[in-house]
Amino acid sequence: MLHAPATPSSLAERLLHAAQALSAAPTAEVALGTVLDVAVEALGAPLGVVLLAEERRGLRVAARRGANTEPKDEPFWANPAVTEVLRTGAPLFVAGPRAGAALPLPGEAAALGVLVLNFPEARDFSEEERGFLQALGAQGGLALTLTRSREGQARAEQQLRGLAQAALHIGAAGSLQATLEVITKQARDLIGAHQAVVSLTVGEDWAQAITSVSLSDRYAAWREYDALPDGSGIYALVCRMNAPMRLTQAELEAHPAWRGFGQQAGKHPPLRGWLAVPLVGGDGTNIGLIQLSDKEGGEFTAEDESVLVQLAQFAAGSVEKARLYETAQTELVQRQQAERELRELNASLETRVEERTRELEAARSRAEVLAALGDALQGATTPEQVAELALARLGDALGASRALVVQCSGDVIRIPVVWGEGTTPLHPVQPPGERLEDFPLLAECVRSGTAGYYAADPTAHGDPREPPARAFAVEPIRTPDGERAGLLAVWRPARDVAWPEGDRDLLRRAASTLGLALERAATTQVLQERTAALDAFVAFTEQVGGETDPHALVTRAFGVLSAVLGEVSVAYYEPEGDRWQVRAWAGNIRPDFLARMHAGFPQDAPPLAAAIQTRQAHFVQHWTPPHPACPALPYSALATYPYLEGDTPRGLLSVGSVQQRTWTERERAVIRAVGRSFGLALERARGVTQLAEEQRKLSAANEELEAFAYSVSHDLRTPVRHIRSFNHLLHKELGGHLDAKAARYLRVVDEAAARMNTLIDAMLDLSRTSRLPLHPGPLDLGLLVDSVRAELEADALGRHVEWVIAPLPLVTGDAETLRQVMVNLLGNALKYTRTREQARIEVWAEERPQEWAILVRDNGVGFDPRYGGKLFGVFQRLHRHDEFEGTGVGLANVRRIIARHGGTVFAQGAVGEGATFGFTLPR
Repeated sequence: MLHAPATPSSLAERLLHAAQALSAAPTAEVALGTVLDVAVEALGAPLGVVLLAEERRGLRVAARRGANTEPKDEPFWANPAVTEVLRTGAPLFVAGPRAGAALPLPGEAAALGVLVLNFPEARDFSEEERGFLQALGAQGGLALTLTRSREGQARAEQQLRGLAQAALHIGAAGSLQATLEVITKQARDLIGAHQAVVSLTVGEDWAQAITSVSLSDRYAAWREYDALPDGSGIYALVCRMNAPMRLTQAELEAHPAWRGFGQQAGKHPPLRGWLAVPLVGGDGTNIGLIQLSDKEGGEFTAEDESVLVQLAQFAAGSVEKARLYETAQTELVQRQQAERELRELNASLETRVEERTRELEAARSRAEVLAALGDALQGATTPEQVAELALARLGDALGASRALVVQCSGDVIRIPVVWGEGTTPLHPVQPPGERLEDFPLLAECVRSGTAGYYAADPTAHGDPREPPARAFAVEPIRTPDGERAGLLAVWRPARDVAWPEGDRDLLRRAASTLGLALERAATTQVLQERTAALDAFVAFTEQVGGETDPHALVTRAFGVLSAVLGEVSVAYYEPEGDRWQVRAWAGNIRPDFLARMHAGFPQDAPPLAAAIQTRQAHFVQHWTPPHPACPALPYSALATYPYLEGDTPRGLLSVGSVQQRTWTERERAVIRAVGRSFGLALERARGVTQLAEEQRKLSAANEELEAFAYSVSHDLRTPVRHIRSFNHLLHKELGGHLDAKAARYLRVVDEAAARMNTLIDAMLDLSRTSRLPLHPGPLDLGLLVDSVRAELEADALGRHVEWVIAPLPLVTGDAETLRQVMVNLLGNALKYTRTREQARIEVWAEERPQEWAILVRDNGVGFDPRYGGKLFGVFQRLHRHDEFEGTGVGLANVRRIIARHGGTVFAQGAVGEGATFGFTLPR
């Protein structure tokens, strides 16, 4: 259906009315609405829109009248030809089937937008309608230009006022942080953005420290966000170029320097467009960055950028001034603080000098005490002397009332020396000592390994409820290698500061010096004890000599012990049945006790059984005779030394003293030394007796064995001779009547008899080797080997044998028997290399600390090393007789000859790889 065209007069009036209305339009929005109302009403269009061109965003619907009658269809203004109208400035009229018109809104240089009318059906546009619409579009463009100009001027005036107001606020901020917060707020308010951030540049890599954030209520959830840019990406680009950057959101995301937020993406507020302006210092360097995002009502414009640049210029100066001010304030505060400290230092200098003087004097005094202590302890040779010398000097230096050195052994303490007066729970404690747990403060020091300093000792009077009267200190004494050697304990009257650091230092150093002195004294004491023990051992050994009689041994032991220990008696017991029976004694022993000794003591008698149970010397002291556990022993002190064979008791040496005494370490060492030497003498006596008996038995057995071998060898000769003789007679008698099998049987019998003769000769040689006397003397092994080689080569004619004989030494030995040794070894080497096309035999010597080693090596058939132990046994062979002849006696003879010379034999080899045989001779 076609609409009736409007009359020209009505269109002209409408155009006049539109011109009047547009001239009075206060804003661009009103002007665009006026143009649309006139156009839609004049042409009866159901739908009309005004599209405005925006920088970087193309066309935007700025005003609309009516509705699309076909909502499923694409509106007319979506036609690409409409965009072409904006570019060319030429109107577009489309007649049908869906009619439409697009008229440019001209500006000074280019079209500002497009007026679009949309018709749902076909229609024609008359010339008058076309002229009307073009004129209306021109009026609309002019009105848009005028209203925008007025709006821009008003906005510029507002921004100028805002800049001035912002400058006033920024200048009045004061501190750097306040200045940055004002800059952030003013930038957001001035430009009309939802997000504003000011950050300062730190370092040379353009990393940013966010110092102020201003967000509208739309982004309230992100007001605590403070992640720092890392100096890379688009932030650094603005700082490095020192130039502003204005981007839409699409341009920002497409920019090559944009890197998003990475791991911070879930925490960072989203951006909607971006405007960034650098803060440039007076010297042209970048000092920071102002960033805005999400402008209210559209994208950031060039005017926004210009205003923000002006704000940034003023803000940069204010930031530098605030920094200078804060620096000046800091320097002022520091200077005032320094002046105050200097005044305080000057005020206290004299006091400190006096205190330091007193400290130095106290330190000098402590050093003198320690030096004197060290000098005095140089001559101490026992722990008791160390304690006596140290405590007197320390007690005077510390103003102590009592001091002592505590010796610890497991959970028992011993206090041989106490210095000073007054009452303490600790007094001289001799062996066997007292329990450590009875003294809690000492036990705590031992448990923790650290010193203890107490303003008062609640146990000083024996009753913890009484008021404490003395300060108490305890320091662990350690040897240079860290081992605990004891405790140093000191009491002194209570005072305001019970144990100042100087006194603690003196005690620590004194404890260290004591540890060194105690170690030295202990070492000296041990050396003295060892020297005394060694002297006793040597003296007893010299007196004993080769003595084996127990009575003589006890007499010698008594002589040595009485010289060291004074009046003692010595007795030696051996077990007999269930009693200890005396075997020998010496010393002044009462007749009644001597009779008791002959009667014997029960093996479970405590003083005697204890040594057997502990398997070491046992010392008993401080008896009041008679001893209740063993009334028969009339001693006040007794030492027993056990002798065992495995777990079986063999003897007991006892040393008794009727006088009250404490066995000193030196006396104990002497008793142990004599006990060991006495035991060695007993073992030697038993060993000599056993050895003589074994030698007698061995000699008898050897004589019997040799006699048997000699007799058997002679007795076997007659039967063997008869066998061979009758075998020959039988062979001669039968003559030509023998068949091949019978002849072979007779031959086997004859060969077996011949081998038997050979074995008999070998046995006789072996027997003679053992019985013939040796005539040792200097012997040149080189000449001996050359002689044997010449003898053996006569039997090896036609063979290729390489002899490699190294220089051989001059030894001491029997020439005849050693010649037998070399004949056997070299003969075996020739025999077992018979299968080799080129035989090689080597002979050489090795010089060892106590002996010569002579070795013979060949490249023959060798032997299985698993059976090497059988080689030197009688009749032991590792090869069949049809392979290599022999009796199995030669190497046994070698072993016997070398053994009689005091040497040893050995062999090494492998199947198919040759063998090495050797022997040693003493040098």
